[in-house]
Amino acid sequence: GLAAIRNIAKDGVFKEFSLAEVDAYLKEGLEHLLKMQLTSGGFSYWTSSPSVSWWGSQYAVYALSVLKESGYEYENVYLSGALDYIKRELFNSTDTKYTFKQPVFGLGVIALAMNQKINDADLQTLKKKFDIANPEISTMLTYAECLLRDEKKRDDIGFKMLSQKPSKTIESNGWNTSSVRRDAFVLLTNLASKGANKVNDNFAGSLFGSLTSKGYWSSTADTGIALNALANYFKNQKPVDDKDFTVKVITSAGTKELRIAKAPQSAELTAEELAGEIKLEADTKNLVNYSLTYTYPDQVARAAAEDKGFMIDKTIENMNGSKEIRVGDIVKVTFRFERTNHKGSYEYLVVEDPIPAGFTAINTSLKNDALPSDASAEDEEAYCGYYDDCWDFYATHKELRKDAMVAYKDYCWDGRFKLVYYLRATCEGKFVMKPSQCSLMYDDSVYGLSKADSVEILPAK
Repeated sequence: GLAAIRNIAKDGVFKEFSLAEVDAYLKEGLEHLLKMQLTSGGFSYWTSSPSVSWWGSQYAVYALSVLKESGYEYENVYLSGALDYIKRELFNSTDTKYTFKQPVFGLGVIALAMNQKINDADLQTLKKKFDIANPEISTMLTYAECLLRDEKKRDDIGFKMLSQKPSKTIESNGWNTSSVRRDAFVLLTNLASKGANKVNDNFAGSLFGSLTSKGYWSSTADTGIALNALANYFKNQKPVDDKDFTVKVITSAGTKELRIAKAPQSAELTAEELAGEIKLEADTKNLVNYSLTYTYPDQVARAAAEDKGFMIDKTIENMNGSKEIRVGDIVKVTFRFERTNHKGSYEYLVVEDPIPAGFTAINTSLKNDALPSDASAEDEEAYCGYYDDCWDFYATHKELRKDAMVAYKDYCWDGRFKLVYYLRATCEGKFVMKPSQCSLMYDDSVYGLSKADSVEILPAK
């Protein structure tokens, strides 16, 4: 998504962020991504994981290819190694029951085509493996075919796109299938083949129509790929006329009119106006870009816990047995959580516990907190301790940041869990403890928040 935005920030089409600001985010994101690249060229799911995530590697190599296409410079050895890995695995794999029935693996084919690492004969070989009856897979392979051709020989592909229609309903099944990704790749294919502008307009409109009220599409992958398609669409738009126009901001309290010339205009809305429906109307046929900026109460003011699928409680205990905490003391943080609206296993859980100012994390645990190497997701429960009515929580990946402890779990069974880590008191004063959170990474409607609290650190004796 950031790489796609770079294309239009570079040309001055995207006014919200400068190229330098986008590149600053890209630098940090790229550095984090490359920490997950293994010697094989593939990518792990976590920086701490020693094994390749085959489907995650498809996203990584596609993202690196889009980044290269945007003009952002980085060492070619990373992309080259990733492409070699993807090509080797795609051609050697015989797993036709799984790999080639999933659209996500088409991303690797597109990345190979973007970098001219395969030829048309190679593509035809791969087509025989893929389930091209799947409309999303078929579209992705058509896009790859378009990229392999000389621009003057893409007309017949552009003609094929005339019969394509935007998805009537929004469908998303994680990384398995997505109507958003299918529409995005139809748009990218038509743009690359210099197809009809009406097709471009229809599919761009469809993508905007499938954008959720939260400002993103149904998944992280959908959002990145949709932004890439839309960035390419806007990059090819001709400048509009400079005529002034009026935008009406219609709320439950009335209508505010803004006369728009070359400079953007803004309207301030009250909390009451924001709580109701907001409609925008403009007396122009040109596309109008708008954004909404709002402020809301800081989470430190949260007086009660919130249960949207997880119930959380947390305790802090001084290791020397004292009820007071003084500078130099080590405290034990016990984070407990339980899923409340689900029975059975669930995937990709994240636990985030903010660390109050005045404390420094010294270790996630004073004991070994890793499972034996032979423990699998299916039998992990047999290795976990159970006492105080809680299972021990063994994270798949853990990060100790300056301001939070974050733990991730790929697979988890139902029950009550306990996570323990330790802090050292380093500064006297009274400090806010922000709410802790537990949620599902790929379903943000399922979460829990603890209430905010405070903790006091006294001077050392």
